[in-house]
Amino acid sequence: MPRHVFITGGSRGIGRATAEAFLEEGDYVTIISPNTVMTAVRELRKKFPERIRCVEGDISDSDAVPQHMNKARAMLGPIEVLVNCAGIFTPNTELTTISSWNKVIATNLTACFLTSQEVIGHMMHARRGKIINVSSIAGLSYSKLGSEAYTVSKAGVIALTKHQAATYGPWNINVNCICPGQTQTDMLKSCYSPKSDDEEMLMKNIPMLRFARAYEQASVIVFLASEAASYINGAIINVSGGQQ
Repeated sequence: MPRHVFITGGSRGIGRATAEAFLEEGDYVTIISPNTVMTAVRELRKKFPERIRCVEGDISDSDAVPQHMNKARAMLGPIEVLVNCAGIFTPNTELTTISSWNKVIATNLTACFLTSQEVIGHMMHARRGKIINVSSIAGLSYSKLGSEAYTVSKAGVIALTKHQAATYGPWNINVNCICPGQTQTDMLKSCYSPKSDDEEMLMKNIPMLRFARAYEQASVIVFLASEAASYINGAIINVSGGQQ
């Protein structure tokens, strides 16, 4: 039975791969993006014109989140699967302003709380629902590429996942989290020069000696949203090729 899947950060990287994976499964998908005319979005619209909708907006704008999600519900009905995939990062402490710190926390962590707050009421009433948050291995330790703000925000996503899983499990709501390692996305490419010492250093820390592909992260998210994962709740899944 097709479901309505709402994905933040769905216009690029892991989010874009996740949107396509759910569409391939036959689900209906709404993605929210600051720029809904991006090439990736146009490609998905062309391939799945009847089952994808786009909402233009900034997920870090807390006042606007309810409006964005109301638009999604008006187009495709109640949201049955929520995927929080939006994420940004800043440089380290000496280069981080309070404005950039707040932006990272708002996008990476607060948005997860706000979007889940918008869907949990309906999920409780329906006595079913799936929420999958995308954290990072940085949230389990620290980031060699990102900043303190990024690491703190991703650790917060893990804590939020565990708390919501324990709180809403009695309503048959599964809340889980994946922690991707380095994944071939535009965000990662912005952190280093290809074939540089930085790339070699990153590869050495990965037992599989390669970066993940976005679809490999997406496949785990789709699994967690499936009935095959009906008894998985509060899981923090490391998808990093063995990197700790």
